[in-house]
Amino acid sequence: MATAFPAAIDALSNPLATDTLSAVSHSAQHANANDAIEAIETRIGTTAAPNLAVLAGVPGGQTLNGGTAASETLTLKSTTHATQGQINYTASKHAFSGDIAVDKTVTASGTTGAQTINKTSGSVNFAAGATSLVVTNSRVSASSIIMLTVASNDAALRSVWCVAGAGSFTIYGNAAASAETRVNFIVIN
Repeated sequence: MATAFPAAIDALSNPLATDTLSAVSHSAQHANANDAIEAIETRIGTTAAPNLAVLAGVPGGQTLNGGTAASETLTLKSTTHATQGQINYTASKHAFSGDIAVDKTVTASGTTGAQTINKTSGSVNFAAGATSLVVTNSRVSASSIIMLTVASNDAALRSVWCVAGAGSFTIYGNAAASAETRVNFIVIN
């Protein structure tokens, strides 16, 4: 029999000690096992040319591909559990090409003031006359780095900064907003 791997798992027969060579062909057993081993080796690859990711790493590095067709995605998850952990990225040189997508919540126009946004990035809206607002965010700690941008062309509120604490951050403006003004944020831990 030819191996079905990797499309399916082979059903190899295991001869019993009492079986005769005519009951289970000795040469067929070796041929089937050899075919299966070669299929596994082909699927895994070699140290110099791995086909599967080697978690311990390989000389020269390796590339992970999410798919083979246009616009497919590679998704890395820290766990299959509902409570996600972190994915830590460590490199002495940081180089990315393409888009990096992070989870976000964009607060709708017309919704102003304090918001709860437990996402890596998002936006909030200052109400006219407001000089500060609080964003409750479970991903924030006192040591978080939070980058902010004013995303509306307000006549008075032109710059913002924030102070992070455990589970929230407060955004302060250089002046009271003259109209509803959107501020974008991204949290880095």
